[in-house]
Amino acid sequence: MSAHSTPVHQHARLCIAIPHVERPQNYLLRTLRSLTANESFGDALIVACDFSAQPSVNLKVVKEEFAPVIDSGQLTIDRFSGDRAPIDGLIRNFGDNEARVKWRSRQVLDVAHMMERYSSLAPYYLHLEDDVVAERGSPAAVRKILDAAPQGWFSMKLSPLGACAILFQSEDLPQLSAYLRLMYYEMPVDWLIDEHIRFKERTGRASFVRKGLFDHIGVHSSLEGQIR
Repeated sequence: MSAHSTPVHQHARLCIAIPHVERPQNYLLRTLRSLTANESFGDALIVACDFSAQPSVNLKVVKEEFAPVIDSGQLTIDRFSGDRAPIDGLIRNFGDNEARVKWRSRQVLDVAHMMERYSSLAPYYLHLEDDVVAERGSPAAVRKILDAAPQGWFSMKLSPLGACAILFQSEDLPQLSAYLRLMYYEMPVDWLIDEHIRFKERTGRASFVRKGLFDHIGVHSSLEGQIR
C-alpha cells in the first residue's frame, strides 16, 4: 500500500470498506455517488481498495469525479500490493472449475485483507461490494441501527443478498479475518461469513437482517464471462 493513501478522516464512527476489481462496467461510480450524495454518510470514512491484477482504469475516473471528497479525507482510494496466498492446485469444491475456485478464493482473501488493514479506523465497519448502492434514507437508518443495537450483537446484514452489505463491530474483525484466511479455498466469501455468523450465534452473539437499505446493481461479475 502506498503511504500517501493512508486515510486521514478524523472521528469517523463508521468505516465503509469496498474491495474493487476492474470489470467493463464501472459500478463503483454509482456506489460512491450513492454514498456521498448530499453528504449522506458524512460521519463515515469510505475506503475503496483496488485488487485488480493491473491498476484499475475505472479508478482513474473515480479519482477525477471524487477529487473533492478524496481531498477532504472522507474517501480513500488504495491499491493492494502485498503478497498473496497460493491459489494454484486448490480443492475444487462444489464442482467449480479451476478459474472459479481461483476467483472466489481471491475474493475471500481480499475481504480478509481489508478487514485487517482498515478495522482500526472506526468502531463500526461496513463491508460493501463495489456494485451496491445505498437506497434513499439508508444513512439515517444505519445510524438508528447502531444506536439501538442490542449489547453483544455480531453482525447486521443490510441487504439480504449474499455479502453485499454487512455491518460489524470492528473489534470482531481480527477473528473473522483469521477465519477467512484459514478457510479461503473452501467456499465463497458469503458462505464463509454465514458459517462464522452461525458459529457466533451458537455462542450467544446475535445477528440480524435489515432489508431495503442497499441494492445490488451488478450484472457483469468480476469473474470473466459470468453474468448474474
